[in-house]
Amino acid sequence: MSEAFLKMVKDLGPYKFTKLEDDPDIISKDPIELDNGAVYVGDWSISTHKRNGNGLQIWKDGSIFEGTFVGDVVTGSGRLVHANRAVYEGEWFEDCAQGVGEYRKDGNYYRGEWKKDA
Repeated sequence: MSEAFLKMVKDLGPYKFTKLEDDPDIISKDPIELDNGAVYVGDWSISTHKRNGNGLQIWKDGSIFEGTFVGDVVTGSGRLVHANRAVYEGEWFEDCAQGVGEYRKDGNYYRGEWKKDA
């Protein structure tokens, strides 16, 4: 990761995770490498062995997602910082930006409704 990328992530500040209800089926796990080579640290379902709850995922290209997973997919709220320094923060459904969100890249800014990443 470039110094410019790391500075941008630092300038964004810590992501404010959504407070989730306590669930005895959910545990926090140490970092684990996924089949796609990404590294995930966060909440897991004991019964389904899937990402479930708040977590952080870093892909091989350096992209970083912080937010909520349900049944192994991003659903709820979260922030994705792409390796190309584009940032989307807002609502997600089934691994897609969906609902109200903000997108920023190279001085461009859009806030509004999203549906299936568009």
